[in-house]
Amino acid sequence: MELLSELDSIVPNQLWIILTFLELLGPLSLFIIQKVKLIYLLMQLKRHQKCWDNCLILTVQSIQQIQDQIIDEFNFFQDWSEKYQYLIDLGKNLPEFNDSNRIDSNLIKGCQSKVWLNSSFDYNLVVFEADSDAIISKGIISLLIRVFSGHTPEEIISANIDFIDKIGLNSHLSQTRANGLLSMIKQIKIYALAYQAKK
Repeated sequence: MELLSELDSIVPNQLWIILTFLELLGPLSLFIIQKVKLIYLLMQLKRHQKCWDNCLILTVQSIQQIQDQIIDEFNFFQDWSEKYQYLIDLGKNLPEFNDSNRIDSNLIKGCQSKVWLNSSFDYNLVVFEADSDAIISKGIISLLIRVFSGHTPEEIISANIDFIDKIGLNSHLSQTRANGLLSMIKQIKIYALAYQAKK
């Protein structure tokens, strides 16, 4: 716990100096470096998460700002083994999904694995929650929820999603998983269109 509290007080520039020093120690330090990066980014994520606990709060970041933040986080890692691990950890940090929402009508069509997406609409904000039976898909949907949840239907519909290409995710997914990713985004925008029509 002392390590967590100390890391939490370190600014990014200081953290990079520490990581650079660790790299000089040789191969044995690589495992430590990876874990330090994961711990730091997950702590930062917990600071910025919103609407994952289904509490409606004012949106303080635009969709583009959240995407830029995700891009910075993934650029924090040097190779895709670390990025995959971070993606998996993001999925593990999704809030618990209510079993009553794990129904066929919430399943996203076009995904290789089972991905459930539920939504609600209050105070002109769309809130998403999701789950998957596959760890990579769960990580992907967690990113999409982070980007889209807590925004208005208009913001969701008009959003230009560029973080997927910029972090290199598309080029590291199989064609089936890439199609599933597109299906997730499509379903999110369908929900937004439906809520916009009800206004």
